[in-house]
Amino acid sequence: MQLVDTTDFWILIATAAAFGAIGGLIYELLLPVRRRTGMIELPNIVRSGAKPRWVDLGFIASVIVGAVAAVAILFIFPPEISVTVDVDGVSTTTKSYDLIKLVGLSLITGSAGGSFIAAMQARVLVQVKDAEAASTKAQLEKISEQAVAGDTQPSLVKSLDTLIAGLPSTPD
Repeated sequence: MQLVDTTDFWILIATAAAFGAIGGLIYELLLPVRRRTGMIELPNIVRSGAKPRWVDLGFIASVIVGAVAAVAILFIFPPEISVTVDVDGVSTTTKSYDLIKLVGLSLITGSAGGSFIAAMQARVLVQVKDAEAASTKAQLEKISEQAVAGDTQPSLVKSLDTLIAGLPSTPD
């Protein structure tokens, strides 16, 4: 599947979402319910007395999570093939997706949608914390350089105040 224009990307995303949704349905079928698999939970309204409390989406939730996870995986592990062709000294690179790999990746990711999304959330959180640590380290190095250069005390205090203001607060 060659990616030439925007429509091709939308087809790719729709394909991943569709097979991820099927993976979410597979997940639902594999869930043991009363020591049996192959059962699908139907959507229903959960009530407390006569008053509706919330809507339980049932198997639809697994289908949605599977579709979202399958689309998200495209940004992390794209089954992409780049082909560079040299014609008369002009290099042209085209990108395409291996449809078989896309289907397999989407099915597997969709069937493990909740776990996949939780793992990616943890991964993003680690990256954010690393960026915060790098920023703090850079600010500390700048303050250290100011101290070595003999900056005046008010300048150092201002730099430290700026650094401390940017740090996350800790509960007492």
